[in-house]
Amino acid sequence: MNLVADTNVWYDVGAGRRNPATLKSGANRLIATPISFLEIASSIDERTFTERTEAAKAVLAHADQIANDSECHLRNIWGLSALTSFPWIEGFKALAQPASVPQLKTGVDDLQERVRRTLNVPLAGAWRAYHWQDFADQVAVAIDQHCPGYKAARAQGRYIYLKHDEAKAFAKAMRSDEIRDFVIRSTFVRAQLPNESVREPAEEEYLRAAPLLTPYADSYVEYVVGCATGQFAPQPNDLGDSECFLYLQEDRRFLSSDVRWVKIGRKACPSWLHDPENKVPA
Repeated sequence: MNLVADTNVWYDVGAGRRNPATLKSGANRLIATPISFLEIASSIDERTFTERTEAAKAVLAHADQIANDSECHLRNIWGLSALTSFPWIEGFKALAQPASVPQLKTGVDDLQERVRRTLNVPLAGAWRAYHWQDFADQVAVAIDQHCPGYKAARAQGRYIYLKHDEAKAFAKAMRSDEIRDFVIRSTFVRAQLPNESVREPAEEEYLRAAPLLTPYADSYVEYVVGCATGQFAPQPNDLGDSECFLYLQEDRRFLSSDVRWVKIGRKACPSWLHDPENKVPA
């Protein structure tokens, strides 16, 4: 089985809180994602340096594969022409080798591979801040249509949510086939962003891709329901965990150290969740 690990798993492995041998028992393989690189690289400073470099070292030592970025993966699912994915392993190497934050910028010589690796930390942070915050903002906008004032409250650090019958009606509407269809089709638009023009998927394209993206659509729906009904508030970091569900096809399963996302996985797509130690209460 191939286990798509979220960033918290790599932090836990790097800190010794989870045993990679246990996770990989039974011929399991660990898969890291480019999102984890961006999460680890952004906002790194002297206070978090050791924790983050140890997480990067954990990826290099224990990941059996580093997945293509989300857009390349989506193009493959939809049968679109392939794009060349960035060699993300080089990013993890750039994170793992420096002895200090300044060395991230000046670079470290890898004598064995005869390269000098540097990392643009501000760029990684800016990329993450934009895309991650945009994800949380879009969720807030969607909920605000059903819970007026939600977006404004979040902007002020407050939190309002749907209750009782309104919450039940919202959850029922979100779990409809129409919403699932919308979420799946939105990934086709996303996969086409590098193209000069965007089109709707042909029927045969949709019928082939939709079953492969159902875990992602179902988990996203449950996440929005949870945000709207008071189970939790949308956070920018949630994008990284949500993206892991894009990779759940064939024998790949989601492996997380985040209590919230384990619970979402149990509710949305339990057969695609791997929780070997059963550490999270139901």
